[in-house]
Amino acid sequence: MKKHFFLQLILIISTIIICFIFLDALFAEEKIDTTLVRGMIDRKEDNNLAVILIPDLDRQLIIPENELPKGSREGMWVILQQSTNGYTVLSHDDEKTRRIFRENLRLRNRLRE
Repeated sequence: MKKHFFLQLILIISTIIICFIFLDALFAEEKIDTTLVRGMIDRKEDNNLAVILIPDLDRQLIIPENELPKGSREGMWVILQQSTNGYTVLSHDDEKTRRIFRENLRLRNRLRE
């Protein structure tokens, strides 16, 4: 009787463990590893596409212009979310855009001297 009880108990525990493993594997597909990167809007093309350069990854991203944040212009920096599914533009990076603009202005002024 005790032997039968322990076998049933082991079977129940094994079934529960297998269910947890299955559920973890099922939901693991929904877990997406994401990373934030910065890119610069290089240009907007005639076919309503925007080209974003991602210097840290030495990559170029081409996306529909309507996926850019409102008010986006060439030369602006944006924050992108990189995941296994691709890239999503999250927002402008106003601080980096201003910093790069000031640096470019400083360099141009130095060249004029």
